[in-house]
Amino acid sequence: KMKKKPSQLIEYLHSKVGTHYYRRCDVSFDASRRNIILEKISSISIRSMGAMGGINISRVDQLDGTRLLLEDGSWLAIRFSGTEPLLRIYSESNSNDRVDILISEARNLIGVWFWIEKPPFWMNRQYIQKSTKPVLARGYSGCQTNVV
Repeated sequence: KMKKKPSQLIEYLHSKVGTHYYRRCDVSFDASRRNIILEKISSISIRSMGAMGGINISRVDQLDGTRLLLEDGSWLAIRFSGTEPLLRIYSESNSNDRVDILISEARNLIGVWFWIEKPPFWMNRQYIQKSTKPVLARGYSGCQTNVV
């Protein structure tokens, strides 16, 4: 036993392996688009993508959805919920910005975005742009970030 407080144990763990950030996004979609989204997810491969977020993809597995493992240790997974019309996007990396980039690129790749109608009060509104498709404001994905 180390006889340390949980906060001290977490600090010790981070000193050994570094800090990692994790996020899960649940994206609602029109059920009539499920097959289109599924086709886009199923077509993801190292050959078709090469890189995600500027980092080379080292492996893709499609056991339960699609999971991309990146050369820097980051990963991204995309799968449908089994119980409701939701697409779940998961990501983990060593920086919050990298997680934002991976989630954003995944949403763009498969065409599931959302309009930011009323952004949080803390968001710098200069990042919000009007366009023909919804734009994800930098640093805000509509998902919660957890430090792992």
